[in-house]
Amino acid sequence: MFAKNLEIALAYLCEKGDVSHSLPQEFTARFDALRRYGKLPRGRERRDQLLTSREIAAAILGLAPVHPNWAGHAARILSSLRPIGGVDVSFFSTSTLQESIACILTDATARNSVVRLTVSAAERGVNSNGYATLSYEIDGIRRRTFYGRAEAVSLMQPGAERDFDPSEPYSPVSRETVFNGTFFQRLAQEMLSANAFPTPPAGDGSEYDAEEAQQERYKKLGVRRGSRFLNIGVDNQVTWPAKETLTKFDKYEFVLMPKTQDYVQSIHIDLSPYPASAGCATAAGSFRIRLAPPGRVPVFS
Repeated sequence: MFAKNLEIALAYLCEKGDVSHSLPQEFTARFDALRRYGKLPRGRERRDQLLTSREIAAAILGLAPVHPNWAGHAARILSSLRPIGGVDVSFFSTSTLQESIACILTDATARNSVVRLTVSAAERGVNSNGYATLSYEIDGIRRRTFYGRAEAVSLMQPGAERDFDPSEPYSPVSRETVFNGTFFQRLAQEMLSANAFPTPPAGDGSEYDAEEAQQERYKKLGVRRGSRFLNIGVDNQVTWPAKETLTKFDKYEFVLMPKTQDYVQSIHIDLSPYPASAGCATAAGSFRIRLAPPGRVPVFS
């Protein structure tokens, strides 16, 4: 299944999930966020690359956050959730939530056992987002696998699932997304149909326009893979560029950002090309900084 075809399939399956329909742009934004986080193939040239079951699982988890632009971040967190009590008591011996979903999509026996999967990106503990519960039935016996963050080491130990209480998340308000067995059956059928009757990816590829525009912007501003920018607001007494500008001072390159409705003027330098021991100090030494009064930004002169 191609990414755009999956996007359309998920939009269709989510139609009755609320009193209002989600707009197509929301799913486009979610998939764009998933690509930016490396959860789906990036670039127009990979538009016709078939998705793996793990990538499809990540896209499903990208439906959990309310804001579509956080889909990639949420998918990264939720994908790595571990079964509470360890692999021995997990769903079909899978070690992460992403593996569990991939197993459901590819294994008919596992898929037929699913009752529901409940996922949330809310805080389960202090500064610890993400939890899930997978309910399934084998030989007439209803079972549940709980998922939590690997940092909660005590919950990863054998037997921890017996005393675990899933009804008490830390957040006073939690939004949960529920996928029932029908969801996985229909999506698996879409995957089988896509493999049995190969067709070109749906759409015209316009979903990559925003990504390509962003890449062009990065190129224009000298942003490269591995860039680490020092970002400083500026209270200036000189004329400042009205547009984003890449300029060179001595042997250093600076990005000058104009004032906007939300931000003051700012100057940015990529520290990655310079030695860790001298890059910041050497760059700062290229101009003088005098501290502004409390509550103000530094003044460059």
